[in-house]
Amino acid sequence: MKLFKKLFKPTKNSRKNSKTKKSRKGFFFFLRHPLRWWLFPWGIAFCAVVVFTLAWHVLQNRYGFSEGEKAAATFVAVENMRYLDSITTDNLQRSVAEKIAGVVVHDPGKIKSSLQDLEDFSPEESLFFFAVLDPDLRRMLEYLSLEERKAVLGEVHSLGLRILERGLFDGEAIESFLWGNLQNSLLPWSQQNLVVELLYRLFLESQSTDPYLTRKLRENLRESVEPVIRTLYRGDVIVEKGEVITPPRARILRLQGYREALFPWKYLLFLGALGFFWGAWLQEYAENSSRKKGTQQISLLFLGWLLFFGWLAEIPARWFDVTGVGTLLLGGWSFLSFSFSLAFPFVLGGGLLGVLVAGTPFIGMEAAPFLVVVSLAYASAHMLRNVQVKKKYWFRFFGAGIIAILVLAGSQWGEGGSVDLQQALRFLGAVLFSGGLVLLGLPLWERFFDVLSPLRLTELSHPSSPLLKRLQVEAPGTYHHSLMVGTLAEVAAENIGMDGAFVKAGALYHDVGKLRRPQFFIENQQYGSVNAHDELSPTLSALVIISHVRDGYELSMEYGIPRKIRQFIMEHHGTTCLQYFQKKAESLGERVSREQFSYPGPAPRSKETALVMLADSVEAAIRADSHTVSRITDLEETIHGVVENKIKEKQLENVDFTFRELEIIKKSFGEVMRSMYHSREIPKKEELSSLQGKENI
Repeated sequence: MKLFKKLFKPTKNSRKNSKTKKSRKGFFFFLRHPLRWWLFPWGIAFCAVVVFTLAWHVLQNRYGFSEGEKAAATFVAVENMRYLDSITTDNLQRSVAEKIAGVVVHDPGKIKSSLQDLEDFSPEESLFFFAVLDPDLRRMLEYLSLEERKAVLGEVHSLGLRILERGLFDGEAIESFLWGNLQNSLLPWSQQNLVVELLYRLFLESQSTDPYLTRKLRENLRESVEPVIRTLYRGDVIVEKGEVITPPRARILRLQGYREALFPWKYLLFLGALGFFWGAWLQEYAENSSRKKGTQQISLLFLGWLLFFGWLAEIPARWFDVTGVGTLLLGGWSFLSFSFSLAFPFVLGGGLLGVLVAGTPFIGMEAAPFLVVVSLAYASAHMLRNVQVKKKYWFRFFGAGIIAILVLAGSQWGEGGSVDLQQALRFLGAVLFSGGLVLLGLPLWERFFDVLSPLRLTELSHPSSPLLKRLQVEAPGTYHHSLMVGTLAEVAAENIGMDGAFVKAGALYHDVGKLRRPQFFIENQQYGSVNAHDELSPTLSALVIISHVRDGYELSMEYGIPRKIRQFIMEHHGTTCLQYFQKKAESLGERVSREQFSYPGPAPRSKETALVMLADSVEAAIRADSHTVSRITDLEETIHGVVENKIKEKQLENVDFTFRELEIIKKSFGEVMRSMYHSREIPKKEELSSLQGKENI
């Protein structure tokens, strides 16, 4: 754990460079960072790859399929859709096309040529001609005499030409035409019948099936058949468990967003790259946010752990079809641990990426999970910030979950489906479980990652806190001083946009080291009692006073006070010098150095600790000069002098207070102290009678 914290802790050089160099703009702004800086983006990419791989092995049997094999689970429609029933459409088109045996075409030139040959042939040659066409027709002609045969063939030639002139090719039309004309013929009935048979055979011989026209006609008929469109509603069963997944059903599953049970390496690489770039942006954003506000550096290890845990939670959430629970966990922990400016993009981006990691590879890019994530991010941002009571937090967490359920139901209704009440009840149960998990996990994160939530700050600032309770009893003067410093610092912090509760908690504990020797500090000495320092040398007195910083740090470690609060103890005096005891030692002829009477430091490294230093010095200075402070201007001059002295001693060198913020701080101190020291200005004797006269009017 210490190794990871060391790796993720920014170096002095990197902090110095970040202040002196302008940030490069553009997409590759983070390329200026050293190699160690890239550990966090690579860690996020690694988490995305690990969670996706785990989700794949857990969820593939439920959401993955293989064409031609039995379904491992029952697949239902996740959204309404209209699709083409290709099998039914193909069957209808095939049945229509099969009704066309072929397209028959007639060759008039061939018929005309045959008729001309009959005219040119002799009766004997005509026998041979018809023998080629049909042997039965030849035998029938052989029974006729030459005159009869000549008459029959003449009639065939005459009627055949007339049929061609009229353009008759339909069998029924030709037959009707022939019998209508043969009624007036002098040929006997048997010969008339033979004429019809001969002409029919001639025309039949001229017919042929055209493959091209047949194919085109069949294609036109297939196209004329309207495709069969079917509607699939959300929740409808596509494939039952154990059924063979046919190609058409596999196509529907793909359209619904289900993935084939083949590991998507390309998608894995995409997630890794996306996680890497988002992690790089998040780290840059977090560091810039802390740098601009002058606050403590964010624990990147804690950010990565929350993200990993939230993504893992999306796997069972996807299994029970309640995607978004991971985002709810992220929101519950993040808005209690980070500032709003960091927590909101972290929850929103992490939640959307979590859906891609644990949900989309199996169910496609449906809109409902993304809408739920966005609604949870916004609901958490507005409902879970600065909650200081667990009961109130629980109700707000539950309210955020209800908003997500309403968004889920609205998305289902908007897609044309019905609201899934069972899914809503499952989501409600997941919200209740997640709320308990957040409250159970928060103390663990506070312990292992040194996180300070509003709930934890409330517990630390409560008078019943063990260390504060001991301070009230054993060093009441110091406790009262800490309360006043906490009030000063809290008001000023809120006026410049800082976390007032955090600053107040730090102020309440900044002097707990005085519990070891409370009688050596003037605020704990009773009026008229002997000052304990009168019997000590200046050097020893300074050593006792300076030691309260180290003693406070040890006591805070003993009572389990968070590291961020312990920093107030170590930095609230910075490296300032106890000039009173130094001058006293020099007046006694001792050879001393400034370092002997200076606090070990370090100087404040954040705006919070610097603000407590200013409040502590202002309260002490005004309390020491309370007998001379009679006007508002006296308060303002004292406050201004304290601030200028800290600047002169370079105690604010590591803190980026702007001139405007310093003016707001001094003004805030003045307003608070004016309400504490609200005694009237004493009038002069010569003004007393005139004032009394005015009061009697």
